[in-house]
Amino acid sequence: RPTNPNLALNRPSSEIPWGNPTFRAAYAFDGSACCNAWAKSYDTNQWIQVDLGRVYDLRCVKIRWGTGTRNVHLGINYQVRVSSDNSSWSVASFRHVYQEGWQEHTVSSRGRYVRMYGSKSGSMIVSPYSGKYFAISEMEVYEFGCP
Repeated sequence: RPTNPNLALNRPSSEIPWGNPTFRAAYAFDGSACCNAWAKSYDTNQWIQVDLGRVYDLRCVKIRWGTGTRNVHLGINYQVRVSSDNSSWSVASFRHVYQEGWQEHTVSSRGRYVRMYGSKSGSMIVSPYSGKYFAISEMEVYEFGCP
């Protein structure tokens, strides 16, 4: 089996234009699932994406939901989308779950851009003052399956 590096690691990233600069898109691709996170404070129609630099045959996308705090915020309904041109998107995987931590998506897609598009978020609330939002501490993309 060939080496299988995380293709998204430290690659250029972007997000839906809105947000708190404290929780930047780049944090989801920095290789540190423990400490920094991308987050959006609205609970519907949010996205974050990575530019892999060239087109790959993709087989796995892993997303770690949460911010490393006691308030775990996650995607309840979300899609992993893939594009070769950053314009036309196809759905590689869809989830309707309420689960914290790592989510593995086995995909069979070809593309340069990988996006998490969230249509509904949720929260495992510790504080009654915590709102719903999407929070991803790490997102990884692999060419040869999930490690």
